[in-house]
Amino acid sequence: MDYLKTFTIILFVSIISFLAAESDQLKQIYSDILVRYSKIKSYKASFIQENYWIDLKTIKKTQGEIFYDEDHLLLDYSKPNKQFLLIDHKSVTMYDGNTDQAMISNNIEADIRPVKFISRYWDNSEKELIEADNKNYKIKLSTQENEQIHLSIKDSLLYDILILDENMNSVHYKFSNAKVNLKLPANIFDLTLPSNTNIIDTRQKK
Repeated sequence: MDYLKTFTIILFVSIISFLAAESDQLKQIYSDILVRYSKIKSYKASFIQENYWIDLKTIKKTQGEIFYDEDHLLLDYSKPNKQFLLIDHKSVTMYDGNTDQAMISNNIEADIRPVKFISRYWDNSEKELIEADNKNYKIKLSTQENEQIHLSIKDSLLYDILILDENMNSVHYKFSNAKVNLKLPANIFDLTLPSNTNIIDTRQKK
């Protein structure tokens, strides 16, 4: 019995020590991410987005390019049809080339840049380090609303984000060919809507 009791205590202490070490590692990973993104003045990458609706058993796959600087974020979809989502400090513009319709609304914390996205969830989630290999990490965040956010990180940059709601519907972003702090194309955020676009403007006038 004494041996068993001693073994149990050692095992318990080992588990606590492991969890504490993992917690410290997660804090360091998060700190490294914040430092890395704080130095990014401009960003460009290709992306693939997959939306899955479990009740409909339907997958929608789109792809395009993402651009952002300190004041703007643009998701420029090229396939299967032309779409874009443009966010600045004042407004959010969504355009669908398939329907020739655009919706413009006030920006109410709509910034979905990777580091902003992580910051919104990090402090209010249970965190689990799923995989650690050199500077490659996979982390799972679980919220009180039963959401799951799976993050894949390499060299303190996000290259894969999977978001699942409580019903297991999901949206999955995969980033590739990332370019950091390079000059973005001129006027990339000055988008002009086609003349025949049906514009729905819900912005509140001040």
